[in-house]
Parts: sequence; C-alpha cells; structure tokens
Amino acid sequence: MRILEIVNGRFYGGGQQVAIDLKNEINARGQAVVELCLLGATHPKMIAEAACSVSYDGKYNVPSSVVAAAARLRRLVRRRRPELIHSHGWDASIVSALALWPSRIPQLVHWHTTDEWLSSDRLVHRARRELTSLLLTQHVVTVSQATKDHLRDTFDWPSERMTVVRNGVDTEKYQAIERREDTAFVVGTAARLSPPKGIEYLLRALAGLPGTWSLRVAGEGSHRSALEACAKELGIAERVEFLGRVDDMAGFYRSIDLFVLPSLTEGLPLCVLEAMASERAVIATNVGGVSEALGSAGLLVPPRDSDALSEKIRLLAENPARRLDLAKHGHARVQAEFSRKVMAESILKLYAGLTTR
Repeated sequence: MRILEIVNGRFYGGGQQVAIDLKNEINARGQAVVELCLLGATHPKMIAEAACSVSYDGKYNVPSSVVAAAARLRRLVRRRRPELIHSHGWDASIVSALALWPSRIPQLVHWHTTDEWLSSDRLVHRARRELTSLLLTQHVVTVSQATKDHLRDTFDWPSERMTVVRNGVDTEKYQAIERREDTAFVVGTAARLSPPKGIEYLLRALAGLPGTWSLRVAGEGSHRSALEACAKELGIAERVEFLGRVDDMAGFYRSIDLFVLPSLTEGLPLCVLEAMASERAVIATNVGGVSEALGSAGLLVPPRDSDALSEKIRLLAENPARRLDLAKHGHARVQAEFSRKVMAESILKLYAGLTTR
C-alpha cells in the first residue's frame, strides 16, 4: 500500500508533527509505504522529513495560487502513483482534492483544528465554507470528538463519513524525569506565538503570582514582540523567558514544574500530551478537544480568564502532592491511550478500508 501524505511545508506545527509521526511509525511497521509531500518546502524540519514537494506560495485565499499548486501536485501524483492521498490541514486538503479530480484515487482528509472561519459571518469565510463543502467530499478524520461535532454541525457531513483518531505522541521520547527540588518554581508553555494561543492571559496570570515564580515560553511567531511588550508593561519581563524555537522539547518539559496551555481554540494539542507523557501536571483552557486529552488528569479553566489561571497555578504550586498525583495520572493516561502507536494503528485501519472500496 503506497500512501502520499500532503502537508503544508511552509511552517511547522502540530499537524505537521502528526504527519511526520505517522509516516515514521507506519513505515517502521512495514505495513505500508508512506511518503511525505510538502506544499511549499521552506521549513527546514519539514524539508528533512519529506520525499517530495511542489511549489506553493501559501496564498490559500488567492484562487490562482491554489489552482497552480493543484496542477503541480496532479503531475506529481501521476508520477508517484499512490493508492491513497492523506492530506493534513485545510489548504493541503483543498489543493489535493483539486489535484485528484476526476481520478478515483481516494483521499483521507485529516482535520486538526477548529478555526474562526468555521463559524464567522464574514463573506470570505462563508465562501471558504462553501468551497469546503463542494470539494472535501471523501472521508474525514478529526483529532477529537469536539472537532468532529463542530465540523458535522458546520457542514452537515454524515457521521459515517467521519472518524475520530486522537493525536498520539512518541512515548519513548517523552518520559517521566524528575526535576530538581532546589530550584524556584517554573511554569512552562509551548505554542505558536499568535493571538489564538492566548499567551497574553498567561502573562497576566503570572503578574499576580509570587515574584520568584517564572515562566518559560517555547515557540516562535508573529506575536512575539507584542508579548514581550506586554510582559514589560506588566513588570514581569525578567520573570519570562521567550525561548523561540526549541528543538529539544523533551528537555524543555524536564526544565519546568507545571505546564499551562491558555489557548482560545484547539483541536487536540500535542503539547498537552507531551507534557503529560513527561509527567508534568497540566492546567489548560477548556476548548476544543483539550478535555478529551486531559480527562481527570489535569485542571481546566475557561478561556480568556487570567484570574482562573492564576488561581489554579497557585493551587498546584503550593500543593506538590496534588501536582505529583495529576502528573502521574497524566503519564499513565498518555501511555495507555495517546501513544503514536495507537494513533498509527487507527490510521492504518482507515487506509485499508479506503483502498479496498
């Protein structure tokens, strides 16, 4: 079975990591040959993992850019002759659908997030939804039940055409390692630095906590300078470390006492699973599939609520026994339910079903 995974290669995020993990896990099993193909090959981490690419400028709202990328992908598909296309993310899925028409090669659409355009009344967003309904007519896999429910309500897609396959992480890479007890309390977060990730609310929460407690932020993005200015305005600049891109995320989780995700929207965040696998207690906003990941192994707060974040951080910082109990519960939960092996097994079943129809 020959599979071509299509993903935007112009940046690196959770969807990209899932595509990489699936490729590596499935190829290691020998049950299929999965090749990663990039739409736009600019991010070095994605280039290192890819077998092929097509030129794409990332202008998903410009019809000529999308059609041109689809034409290039169609030529590549004819050369590679895959049995199935597995597309990750909206633009990769739209380009793939156009490239495959009118062939009979099946497409599996992997939906990772629930974004503003799915419910916005703006004309451009309504048009985007119409295009989605028109072109994405094959099987859809979502990373959480919450994402599936949202898409079903938005597009009126039948449930039998949608499957939930929750994200998984490399449980051998992220393992439980204790942090030294003689260091000051450190909160950590990891995200693309953009407004939907809600980092500003975490900064405001930190401002109301003891001055010896600090925050480490892993990730890069267009909102970094605004967040640095916010930290300075709050008088906590010396307590916040913006790390930028972090290649050793396992080391990052080892360096913190508590992981906090203040996002305003999510699918099923890998960083939460990684923190749990690393045996770090987690506080996160109750958005998307976050509650499905945490279960009872973490604490949930409403989005956009700095006071609630501050309260829960203080609770766990001052109660190490409770923090350790949540951390161990989370570690066991990821090992049992959210490994990339479990994720790959579910995807392989979908591949088999779609290629034998």
